[in-house]
Amino acid sequence: MRQIRLSFLCVLAIWLTPQPVVANDQPNVILIVSDDAGFSDIGAFGGEIETPNIDRLASEGLRFSQFYSNARCSPTRASLLTGQYPHSVGVGGLANAALRTDLPGYLGYLNPEGNQTLAEILKANGYQTIIAGKWHLGGYPAFENPLRRNTSPLGRGFDSFFGLLHGEASYTDTKRYLLNGQRYRPTDDKPFYATDAFVDFAIETIDETQSDAATPPPFFLYLPFTAPHVPLEAPEDLIEKYQAVYGPGSTEAKWEKLRRQRYDRAIAQGVIEANTPYRDGVFPDVRLNKLMKELPVHAAMMDRLDQNIGRLLDHLEKTGELDNSIIIYMSDNGGRGAYQLIGNSPFYGRKAVLWEGGVRTHFIMWSPQFISTPGQVVPDPVHVIDVVPTILDFLQIEDDLSFDGKSFRPIINKQQTERSDRPLFWELYGAEAVRKGRWKYLKDEFGKEHLFDIHMDPTETQNLVQEFPEVANDLKRRYADWAADQGVLPPDVVEDAQSQNKKRN
Repeated sequence: MRQIRLSFLCVLAIWLTPQPVVANDQPNVILIVSDDAGFSDIGAFGGEIETPNIDRLASEGLRFSQFYSNARCSPTRASLLTGQYPHSVGVGGLANAALRTDLPGYLGYLNPEGNQTLAEILKANGYQTIIAGKWHLGGYPAFENPLRRNTSPLGRGFDSFFGLLHGEASYTDTKRYLLNGQRYRPTDDKPFYATDAFVDFAIETIDETQSDAATPPPFFLYLPFTAPHVPLEAPEDLIEKYQAVYGPGSTEAKWEKLRRQRYDRAIAQGVIEANTPYRDGVFPDVRLNKLMKELPVHAAMMDRLDQNIGRLLDHLEKTGELDNSIIIYMSDNGGRGAYQLIGNSPFYGRKAVLWEGGVRTHFIMWSPQFISTPGQVVPDPVHVIDVVPTILDFLQIEDDLSFDGKSFRPIINKQQTERSDRPLFWELYGAEAVRKGRWKYLKDEFGKEHLFDIHMDPTETQNLVQEFPEVANDLKRRYADWAADQGVLPPDVVEDAQSQNKKRN
């Protein structure tokens, strides 16, 4: 990938003679997101894929074993950047011009009114703000101005943007990628691979920021990779590497063994409890060969993602910025495709459903400044809505906005241990879920009701809705109150509004 913003000589000078800078008063904030990576797709959570750089963040930081996303790309990103449940900011489903409505909870984009993004808050407090990767919250060409501008990354607090407005694109074709609002046009013949390009841009922009200012400002880097989201594309040498790892042939016994190995390692690493029931995988015959084709490519994409995180860490270390940074790494939801049967081990479910396999993801926080007991596993339930208030808590930035989420800094500092009883809520395409303490109520994607004791049964093997109807009814009442407050609507109402939009366009 060519150097996007700096001249070749300037970049070469930086690479050869990195100059440490004076630490900022405020720490840098780096928020890294993988796209559709399963719970055990990294080594630190039980996986066999080589992810030494992510694993380093885990061993030197904290792993959260009960971190919850919103099970889908756009809703998770909306909560991640605002600290709010997705419906309250217009992203009850995917952000997409074709799915635009006038329904407040399902606008099809991140509402530019009534909320602030983390980028806007940090920019107002002196941060340089950078996004390199996938936005998926608006700014689409089909939108008229000022909506298009006001829902783009540059309209929501970011000073610099290189990446993708939509949910997916080829990793090797540049035509859907933008550089600061304009179509990105390479000026050399170097092969393009999106995962590499995002980190190239991040490093270049950070260096440019640091070199241009007499007193370099702290920076907020939002690095939402597209990997390992489809289309499945990876360097051939890495694909061959994982074809060798997974070997020839595709049988249910082979994949069940791999899934069980991830389960065993996750227990050994402390990210699931030793008494977690093992749930046998479901490997339909029609998907076995597809799994054999997909999994090596998926693993190669995760490997390459990790390599690029390593490049970023190495560069920040050379320039003196690493130890003055808060780094968060997470996935936006559970895995999808045939490989989700492996990737979401030990949980059941996948992306876009509200079983634990869809909503529970890996989450790591790294900060030598704020973490005094590195290498620990935090077992408390934490939700993506908690990330913004937590970061602001660490930075001691006070904002007039209220958040649906709460800072988990007290958990890290062992000042609070009872927050696990706080109710957490989800709605997606008519499926409903609420988690409070040990109990989780789920009305699944088929309308069937479930009640699980998540403390004893995080893999959701025993439906207790008949044994504890009073618990289920209490959670259902809580959900109804939350849904009314959030503007949740029945799927048919949303779909009708979306279809009307399509007719107008």
